[in-house]
Amino acid sequence: MKATLHIGRGSVKHNDRNFNLDNARHIDQTRQNENFYINRYLDDTITFEECERRYYQENYLQGLEAQNEKYRKRRQYGYIRTIDDLMKAEKTQPREIILQIGNKDSHPDREVLLQCIYQFNEEFNRRYGTNAHILDIAMHGDAITNHAHIRLILDYTD
Repeated sequence: MKATLHIGRGSVKHNDRNFNLDNARHIDQTRQNENFYINRYLDDTITFEECERRYYQENYLQGLEAQNEKYRKRRQYGYIRTIDDLMKAEKTQPREIILQIGNKDSHPDREVLLQCIYQFNEEFNRRYGTNAHILDIAMHGDAITNHAHIRLILDYTD
């Protein structure tokens, strides 16, 4: 069985199913209970988008405001950025990893994929430590093939 790993931008609303599911024919709404969602705050009352915004505000707002103040003093108003700008910019937006094992015809059950997600998380934290942060994880059991969306942000301090 083949494992597939894709890294890209992704869609936070797709991941936590925070959109009109009637428009998504590839999602079996009767299997919604097979999905698994977790965010870095372990708060199931917030959406993934709210989780990511909170993380950006807690970790990048102070630096962003300091940089914006420098731009204001120089009258370079076109360079001033917001948290939303950071969350959408090519270099600073979250990245998404999609992990899938098998294909629509042959794939492991939900529990095997969940175990792989846990192992991925442990290895990811061991390798990248404080420079990489997993923001949220969605395991979709309501699709044709079980798969996981893992959203993360990479940073460093200079």
